[in-house]
Amino acid sequence: MRELMTVKKMDNKYVYLKTNRASECSTCSISGACSLTGTPDIELKAMREESYIPGEKVLVELPQVPLAKIAMLVYGFPLLVFLALAILSYGIGLNDLFSFSIAIGGMAVSYFILSILDKKKFKDMYLPKIIKKVKNEIKIND
Repeated sequence: MRELMTVKKMDNKYVYLKTNRASECSTCSISGACSLTGTPDIELKAMREESYIPGEKVLVELPQVPLAKIAMLVYGFPLLVFLALAILSYGIGLNDLFSFSIAIGGMAVSYFILSILDKKKFKDMYLPKIIKKVKNEIKIND
């Protein structure tokens, strides 16, 4: 999906972009859930490949993110660790409270490992890509 965005700021590695999705939000059935953020503005970052000026409009290609795979990794893996450790520790004869504590500890460790992987390996995997600078407003076709 392509989106017209405004350059907000830059650093050495990233360009920080902003867009107002008020028009898209008006037709969305779950737009009320987004009101928790207080604004329809969306801010994200993209890899910096050239120099941009804050306020400049750019055309951005948003990646197709495999949400089911990400959800399985983030929620399913710690759940499987919890269940495996609970069953294993209960199966070797430990009492319920100790088995539960081991399972909770293992789940916490799995979340910690996932957070490290997210910061090191997956950090830039699904970033949007800036396609081109836009001189004036254009209609974007998906």
